[in-house]
This record gives sequence, C-alpha cells and structure tokens, in this order.
Amino acid sequence: MGAADGFVRHPAGGVRHGGRRHPAHFKQINDTRGHSSGDRALVLFSQALQRGLRPSDLAGRYGGEEFCVVLPMSKLQAAEAVDPRLREVVAAQVSPALGFPLGFSAGATELTARDAGLGELVARADRALYRARHAGRGRLVVDPASPAGPLS
Repeated sequence: MGAADGFVRHPAGGVRHGGRRHPAHFKQINDTRGHSSGDRALVLFSQALQRGLRPSDLAGRYGGEEFCVVLPMSKLQAAEAVDPRLREVVAAQVSPALGFPLGFSAGATELTARDAGLGELVARADRALYRARHAGRGRLVVDPASPAGPLS
C-alpha cells in the first residue's frame, strides 16, 4: 500500500493494518537535489518505517515513491498510534541524515468481509492517501468506508 497507511480486517476474524504512505513532494527532491538524493531518501524512509514498526508488522515499497504498511492482528485505531510514531522516527533520523525535512501523507482502511480481494482494500487506501495529500499533506486520513470511520 504505497505511501499510505491503513488497517485490514481479515474476514476470518484476524485484523491486519494495511495502508499506504507517500513521502511528501518526492518529485521535487529528485528535481532539485538529484536522483541520488531521491534514492537515498527512499532507502532512509524505508529503514525508518521498519524501525518504527513491530517485528510482526510489514512495510515495503509499493511502487515509485509509495510504501505499504501492514499491521497484522491490529485494529484500525492502531493507525492513530503508529502514524505519529513513524513521523517521529522520520523527523529524528531521516531528515537529519538527508539534511532537509522529509514528511509523508498516509491513508488507512480496513479489509471487510464484503471485499473480494486486496485490490479493493488498496483502492480505498489510495483514495484516503490522495485525500490526505490534497488536504494539505503530512496527515493520516482514514477511508470513510472503513468500519471505524474517518480519523481525521
């Protein structure tokens, strides 16, 4: 789930957090600082995601500059706890290493029993991510179709 953040509830009862995160203004980093800086930002951002998550959580690059996060056996509200923790790690470790601030926008959703597959989940997380980006970036937005409703 690229650059967004979300929770996925498995229809069988297990709960998974799945979402997308997107480093802010990434194209501008490549355009003004060069592709090597952009590549370094992606590596450092990925490492920060791993440091800010539990060993059972998953994070990975979804495509381009977008990342997915999955928090197995978590409830949707866990996004509220994970999001600021990841922002703290990025601010404390990534931005100083890069020499410039790096933030991200995130979108969250939850897999429901009516979902035919992960494609629907990813589409909802994408919609929430784009709402976060258009609402001023640097925030977490939960897809309103998620059982818990919007967090922001």
